[in-house]
Amino acid sequence: MTESDLQEPNVWAQRLISLLLVLLGISFAGILILGSYYNQPITQSLSFLIQDNERFDSGLGTHSFGDFQELRYALPTDDYPDFWANSNTAYTPSALIPNLIAKQIQQIFGIEVSLYTFLLVLSLCLAVPAIHAFRRITGQNSKVTALLVLTVFAQPFITTFDRGNSVGFVVPFLMIFAAGYFYDKNWIALIGIMGAFLSRPQYALLGIALVIAKDLKRSTFALVSGASIFFGSFLFMPDTYSDSFAAWLRNLRNYANYGSGSSFPANLSLSTAFNGFFEIFNYRDLAAVSVAITATIFLKFSCEYSRGRVLIATLSMTCLIPKVSFGYYSVFVLVIAAMILTEPRFLQPPSSLYRAPSARRQIKTRVAYNYLLITVVAISLAPIPFVREVGRNSIALESFSTLWTIVLIATLAQQVVEYYNVKVAA
Repeated sequence: MTESDLQEPNVWAQRLISLLLVLLGISFAGILILGSYYNQPITQSLSFLIQDNERFDSGLGTHSFGDFQELRYALPTDDYPDFWANSNTAYTPSALIPNLIAKQIQQIFGIEVSLYTFLLVLSLCLAVPAIHAFRRITGQNSKVTALLVLTVFAQPFITTFDRGNSVGFVVPFLMIFAAGYFYDKNWIALIGIMGAFLSRPQYALLGIALVIAKDLKRSTFALVSGASIFFGSFLFMPDTYSDSFAAWLRNLRNYANYGSGSSFPANLSLSTAFNGFFEIFNYRDLAAVSVAITATIFLKFSCEYSRGRVLIATLSMTCLIPKVSFGYYSVFVLVIAAMILTEPRFLQPPSSLYRAPSARRQIKTRVAYNYLLITVVAISLAPIPFVREVGRNSIALESFSTLWTIVLIATLAQQVVEYYNVKVAA
């Protein structure tokens, strides 16, 4: 790779920023319209119903913070050792660590300090992709713009903060995974996978990237250590191991049924894509087939500069594959956006590759795919408040699963196209 390749302008970052600024203008106009015409709190259309809020004098106004509140009460004690009987959530024991720390802070300093600390650390974790972009982008105006559009003006940031959901603590690990994997440092990517897996089991899907990279050593390590962490975490619950594991499994089954078919909040899972078209299938089989097809295509049609597409597929699957995925699981978009903003090669290989006879055809297919991707990323990030009816999430959020299913399919198709373009050029 030449020095000129590294210094090429990041045109797709510029286009993504421009599109985001347009959508932000539309969003702000919509916020004024929605707030004055419907007299509806704006956070309710962008995230969760304010009725979820258990009010106390926090000084932060009316927000949901529902997950912070519920888990604070449901954490196991000697009198009530079964966490999953106290809560309808399906969190694993290791996912409760942030809430457990918050509860310890509450016992010493009070609930307000506990909430403020929890939300501050949560916000900093959510801002990691923005900070990564701020550090790597040149130009002060571009730095500040990237910082804003990936934090306080980003739908995933707003939703996760408003809900007080601990999935935000995963974002630094997702960023570590993405940066490590893209730059061919699989051991760094492994750290990101393991850290994310501690919080939510579905982040084991990121391990597919190591399989695609044919890194057998680290794939095996991720499998063995991940299984050890998962099963071993139940040993630290105050109830018996068998009862704790059975209770978690029961909640997991019930949670899938609880989330299916509900109109609010919007379910971002593949099961709701195309107006629930995939619900007519056995969803577990469909999810397994989707994962298998994704891995197979990337393994069979392997070509240079495909790691960006692998990241897009694996990161999006962590939200799409589980049967229930609410708005805070859209945090993966922050990571994809940060990679687009900071790395020209994420969407566009070095220009030296365009000298092949089939370069024009390669450029056409790649440009079409890239425009699709940045459009969906921009729609997913912009806090567009327009709703189909009062009390529902935004149209963009309710269409999230369909949009990202289209991106996943297009990503796999583009991988096949790139593979044959390279073969023809050779």
